[in-house]
Amino acid sequence: MSKERMQDLLALFRARGWDLENCDELFLVEKDEVIRWNLFSEKSDSTILLEFHLFGDLGQAGNALSEIVYCESLKEGHKLFFEKQNSDSWRENSLSFVLALCHR
Repeated sequence: MSKERMQDLLALFRARGWDLENCDELFLVEKDEVIRWNLFSEKSDSTILLEFHLFGDLGQAGNALSEIVYCESLKEGHKLFFEKQNSDSWRENSLSFVLALCHR
């Protein structure tokens, strides 16, 4: 489930001292079929802006979390494709994604 993968990502960021600026935006799908997270770190006084992209079936608007295909960091251009949550590649790729963004 995409919701659980998003929670996985947030837990990885939080373990490294980053958190959401507004927790109400955790699963908020905006009109342009994205979910935006603005993450901050008090230690570094910097932010990370992530966008989760949803794609509906047959050109329809995506509005369900299950329709998230990938997320990307806007400043750095890193992308993380959503794979099966229990797969080794998801665990490895999500950790690599978070580490790349947290250690800039």
